[in-house]
Amino acid sequence: MRASVTYVGVRRRALAEPAPGTLEVFVEDENGRRRRLRHVVHHSPTGMEASYAGSGPSDLALSMLVDLLHERPVRSGGRVKGERYVRAWGLHQEFKRDFIQGLPVEGWRLATRDIAAWIARKEEGRDQSSG
Repeated sequence: MRASVTYVGVRRRALAEPAPGTLEVFVEDENGRRRRLRHVVHHSPTGMEASYAGSGPSDLALSMLVDLLHERPVRSGGRVKGERYVRAWGLHQEFKRDFIQGLPVEGWRLATRDIAAWIARKEEGRDQSSG
């Protein structure tokens, strides 16, 4: 898993752009340096989104988990193939429901420690139910 970083969602709105504007997501390290989160395209070719349950939020959830878990998606026909990143793929819809769809529209921050604790609880529950 990634070292302690924070995922930061920021709305960029041009003067003529209708609300709520474009969501940009960054990965911020402990020194405040940011890099753009890579969009793992599967559900939404138009981009990542948050604050509701839909295809854009599904891609945001998938992109964050792929980044956090250091998984490398493989493209097939313009979309990624889920079986190549089993942990992120298996968790991303629940992660969307538990975290992404409830985020504020205007901007937000999610710490990897909170996401990692959520992953541990989910995977522990799955291990107990399958064993």
